[in-house]
Amino acid sequence: LMEGTIDFYTVTLDDIARIRGYFENGAFYSNHGVDSLFFIDGYNQWVWQRLDRRNIDAMDTTGETAFAKADCDAAIICPTIRAIRLLQAVCEASPGENGCGRPGDPSDPRPGLIARAEKRGACAAELAAPVGTLVYEAVPVAVPWGA
Repeated sequence: LMEGTIDFYTVTLDDIARIRGYFENGAFYSNHGVDSLFFIDGYNQWVWQRLDRRNIDAMDTTGETAFAKADCDAAIICPTIRAIRLLQAVCEASPGENGCGRPGDPSDPRPGLIARAEKRGACAAELAAPVGTLVYEAVPVAVPWGA
């Protein structure tokens, strides 16, 4: 991590999960409010996109991806699917609230990400679980000053 930004060419999957913990706490402590779910969804999509780029660059230079498929699924793909499903459930319950948009909006990337996870054969639990089982719990986080 460099001055509050993520260096996507050196960040580890553990770093990604640690950072995600702050967003998960936001969702938990807001009682899964739509704004907090948009934040975690946005973070997850941003990470997926940027680490896809890292995988492609690694393939171009070394012939292998930067991350093993199972590790990528567990650290990037499945947390994204979980967040999408939670956000979709909240938006279905309160259509139009805080930017939920309209179901079926062609500019919404989420259905494509779900389809991509299905095509990978990843995230069976996140795709099939009742949405109520996907809610976030409080996550212990390490503060920078070591408290």
